[in-house]
Amino acid sequence: MKERIIQKYIEPLKRKKTGNVGIELELPIVHLKQQPVDFSIVHAITNQFVQTFHPILVHTDDNGDIANVEMKNGDIISFDCSYNTLEFSFAPESNMYTIKKRFETYYTWFQDQFKKQDHALTGMGINPHRALNHNVPIPTERYRMLYAYLQENNFPYPNYGFFACAAQVQLDAHIDDFLITLQTFHKIEPYLSVLFANSILDEYVLARDWFWEESMHGINPKNVGDFDVVPATMDEMVDYIASQSLYCVMRDGIYLHFDPIPFREYVQQKQIKTCDSKGKEVIIQPTLDDIAYLRTFKLDDLTYRGTIEHRSLCMQPISEVFGALAFLVGMETNKEALMDWQPSLSFSRAQVNKKGGVRSLNQDLLIKDCKHLYHVAYEGLCKRGYQEEKLLERIAFRFDTATSPALDILESSKSMEDFISIYQ
Repeated sequence: MKERIIQKYIEPLKRKKTGNVGIELELPIVHLKQQPVDFSIVHAITNQFVQTFHPILVHTDDNGDIANVEMKNGDIISFDCSYNTLEFSFAPESNMYTIKKRFETYYTWFQDQFKKQDHALTGMGINPHRALNHNVPIPTERYRMLYAYLQENNFPYPNYGFFACAAQVQLDAHIDDFLITLQTFHKIEPYLSVLFANSILDEYVLARDWFWEESMHGINPKNVGDFDVVPATMDEMVDYIASQSLYCVMRDGIYLHFDPIPFREYVQQKQIKTCDSKGKEVIIQPTLDDIAYLRTFKLDDLTYRGTIEHRSLCMQPISEVFGALAFLVGMETNKEALMDWQPSLSFSRAQVNKKGGVRSLNQDLLIKDCKHLYHVAYEGLCKRGYQEEKLLERIAFRFDTATSPALDILESSKSMEDFISIYQ
């Protein structure tokens, strides 16, 4: 078992780092007349995209509707979990501006088409019309399984995958310093909530952590959230991965789900009782090859690609999202500058994820820390040599005020419909 974990997660860390950046952006689709998103309009616009941009691969759902396409340059445009969310996944590039230019091309085209039909894309971490929309899974084997699995506990929003939206970045990691990266981001995760919270729901300004931690995905807390204690050695990292849980596998083309089982325990079982998406019971025999189905959702996650995926950011206002992602890139590049840094305040991410959490802190000290982090990231971006620090400059006001997009909404007299437009 240990050898398989090393093969999947550790060996890729020995490759030469390229400095490339991979970005995924999930954008809510809304109906501007405060009605459910019209899937027939979504499908028609997607068909038009294919005719206009000529992707090299087109994948359809079980009903024949286009669910995702792959472009010649490696970009993938897809719908995430439901047809209420449009996702852009960009092939890695050394320069963030290259990705930004491609995003603007896709985004402008889609936005123009949606607005002709009284729909729009916006930059929020939760679809603001989630209560209006048809929150149903894309009819594919994987999404039907996921929907069935997430129904199995008493979490009040088991369908959160249909309306939660993130801005994620994958950055090269290396065997020599990947643990330093994890330690650095563990230190700054509370500040990422302060600066970039954008998923208002119930008592939360950042509800996305709550979704993962309290849903079926969080039954094993090692699968989600931040590290309680970041592994200090490679052996500790391997042991940590062994303690993370599987919840699904595929057999004969069918996804099967089951109560989460830590991988080290899973491979010792002779057989496991599973269910398909329709509730039919299927008995399987675990194998080491099932490590392929180990899917985790940590804020900062080591991947099989030799990267660390940073997924703690809510989707940001469109004008700000590349600035927020540039901040993460700069922090990774200049992470050594934070090794000995001690924050002026002690607070948890969970504390500031809730309404009132940020404003309960000493604002002078909080802003002092935010400004320090800004300068660390700025210096890191300057080192990269692509003038990406100019992306960060566009959101400098967030660090100067310790104010997130969510707080902008809550502390404004404007309506949510106003912010749907403002954040486009």
